[in-house]
Amino acid sequence: MLPSRSNYLLKNSRVPASLLEMKSLAPSASTVATTGTENNFCAVDIEIAAGTIAQIIPSGTEHLFPITDIPTVDLCNRLILPCFNER
Repeated sequence: MLPSRSNYLLKNSRVPASLLEMKSLAPSASTVATTGTENNFCAVDIEIAAGTIAQIIPSGTEHLFPITDIPTVDLCNRLILPCFNER
């Protein structure tokens, strides 16, 4: 279950490598280049701030900005995929 706060960290997730190359995934998010892992998925941690993606970094690396006192959800290598938005 996701935390009720608007800022939290999704740790140990996997995303398709091709999605990390899309600038439209999160225009305001800072991303770090990663290389595809097994089946072309990348292991990443995703920081959510104010309901949007703030940063995407390879799992197990230091964050670009210090993260203190933030709820963490361990996704245990589950996949994260984009959803369809109704506009």
